[in-house]
This record gives sequence, C-alpha cells and structure tokens, in this order.
Amino acid sequence: MTLRVRKGLNHHHLVFALHPMYNGNMRINSFEPIVSPSSHTLILGSIPGVASLRAHEYYAHPRNAFWPILYAVWLPPKTVGSLKNPSTTNLGLPPYKERLRFLISKNLALWDVVATCTREGSLDSAVHDEEIQAFDTFFAAYPNISKILFNGRKAYDLFSQHHGFTVNMIYHLMPSTSPAHAGMTFDEKLAVWQEALL
Repeated sequence: MTLRVRKGLNHHHLVFALHPMYNGNMRINSFEPIVSPSSHTLILGSIPGVASLRAHEYYAHPRNAFWPILYAVWLPPKTVGSLKNPSTTNLGLPPYKERLRFLISKNLALWDVVATCTREGSLDSAVHDEEIQAFDTFFAAYPNISKILFNGRKAYDLFSQHHGFTVNMIYHLMPSTSPAHAGMTFDEKLAVWQEALL
C-alpha cells in the first residue's frame, strides 16, 4: 500500500481545513491515492465530503455505503446483513487501516478526480474552480490499471471533461454510494458494483 504526501502541501492549511469547525466553504484538497503496483482497478470519486475531510479518511460519512458494498462483494451474504442499515452503514466495519489493506488485497486503487476545488458543503453540485489530478503521471506509474469505476456522475463528468477516455481502458459509471443518492437501495447498488468489480 502506498500513501504519499503531495509535495508543496501547506501543512497549516491542511490543519485548518480539517478543524472541527470546518464547514466546507473554502478551498479544499483531495487525499493521496491508495494504490499498489498490483492494482488493476481504480475507483474514482469526485472529492472528499466534509465528514471525510474532518476524519482524513475516504468515505467516512457513517451513511455512505462504499465500504459496506466493497466488503459485501466478497463476503458471504449472511455476514453483511447488519451493514445494510442506512443509518449505521459504517458501524461494525474493521478499522480504517484494515479497510485500506482489504481494498489493496483485492488489487483495487482508490482516489478522486479533483485534486483541489472550492466547495460549500459536501454536494458535488457545489464543486467550483476545480483542478484535476495528474492522471497521465499516475497511469504511467501504475501501468497495471486497466479499469476505472466512477463513484457517481460527477466524477465521471469531470474526468471526461478534463482528461478524457482512452481505448486501452475500461470505464464504468457506477451508482453513487453517497446517502444523497437515495434512488436505489443498498442491494440494487451492490448488484451493480459486484458486476463491475468481479
């Protein structure tokens, strides 16, 4: 697992951005990628929400279904029933570092499309003045990545607009795991994610 610090990051700005009083109405930075040389599938969100920025963890909102879905793809169905409660989605999961190890063990990588932007709150519709990640450099460093799963429409649209698609990569637009995307049930989202991941 690799988790690198972006060069030139202003540490004081990071501390301020993650302060408990942070309300999202400022310029924010994404996290570094979770990736290994064996990663073949990259999962891309847009940029972390307020809860994730405060915790400095990917998908930290307790009702975001990302981690329960990821575990449910590989766990027997009877073991994930308690993870489906939308009010306690991330409860009962392993600690964050173990989740990252689990993700890496499945040859997955995790990142966001936006490197930095201004945003009020957590909604993707509030993202402005975005700067995209250095994807050309990233893909050159990790040539085994051949599939990208976009966690929601905003990530897909921003990647398409700022980077574009290539013929040597497989792309999937996935239903967002955010609690704001309430048009699908947990099981419906899981079925789509399972098909794309396996």
